[in-house]
Amino acid sequence: MTSQAHHAAMKALLDSFPILTGSGHDAVRLRGPGDFVQDNYWVLWPSTPDTLTQSRYSERVTANSRATYIFQFRAVAVDATGCALIADTALAIVGQDLAVDGRYVWPIRLDEGNDVDYDPKADLYFCDLAFEVVSDLA
Repeated sequence: MTSQAHHAAMKALLDSFPILTGSGHDAVRLRGPGDFVQDNYWVLWPSTPDTLTQSRYSERVTANSRATYIFQFRAVAVDATGCALIADTALAIVGQDLAVDGRYVWPIRLDEGNDVDYDPKADLYFCDLAFEVVSDLA
């Protein structure tokens, strides 16, 4: 089990939607300090397991135990409508299966949603979502 494999699978799934294809990043885009790129895109931050648990009471917890990941997603856009469109499209992954070699991944769940908000300093709209991914050894 690797955190990178789960992150790559999440990015690939999000990138499979035509509206999101090719616009995903691992961080908010900057030209320089405090100079935000004015564009429509999305960010999926890498995650490490939020929890590791055993499936049986007497089992020892290891790196291969059930892992729960919380992936933070941010829709970024130059207007509120574009931001909502990116966020709505990302919500389509809820209930989807994630393919990670050697793991059984439960259907993706929404952990937390948020409203579209405006950041005057960046002059951009954003919306944050958090997706929960539970992964067991296959």
